[in-house]
Amino acid sequence: SSNEYNLVELNSCESGINKVCSTQLDLSGFSGEQVQYFFNVSDFITSTMSDNVSINIDNEFPQITINEPEDGNSFNIKKINFNITVDEEVSLLEYADFSVQAPKFKKLCKNCDSANKKISFNDGAHSVKIRATDFAGHSTLSDPINFFIDTKEPKIVNIEPENGEIISNGTIFKIKYTETNLNEVKLVLE
Repeated sequence: SSNEYNLVELNSCESGINKVCSTQLDLSGFSGEQVQYFFNVSDFITSTMSDNVSINIDNEFPQITINEPEDGNSFNIKKINFNITVDEEVSLLEYADFSVQAPKFKKLCKNCDSANKKISFNDGAHSVKIRATDFAGHSTLSDPINFFIDTKEPKIVNIEPENGEIISNGTIFKIKYTETNLNEVKLVLE
């Protein structure tokens, strides 16, 4: 069998004890491949080879697919199902809610290519991003998933004028209510 070698000379290495010499290589042509490498150190008479090491080259960023929740939805429950898939196994899949003051990424799963998990949110608007980090350190951040949670019905405290009251033109109609996510208030005359 014939082995094909790419020889890289490291010209700036120094003589001495416990010296370190390194180089950075363009591995763009090896993406998705498994390659082997070894070092060869020589003096003027002999040479020594390191162990032969096998490595996998990954130059691609993970691609995230968000199956649930759909962007723009509203929910009347606090626990929202997140169903996320990635096109490769990743070391870490996580999410962060960018609608809070100091967003922090929280783990969905480790060493996985998908997550199906219920996550609790408070009432209000949310803007969640998913981040996938592969084993080569490539990190992808999704577009935001925007959704709204409203688990509490509006509460009417009282209304004026009261039932049976006799009123005249120009009377003020008043409602006292509690609702943190107000959409609209209507007065309907029949």
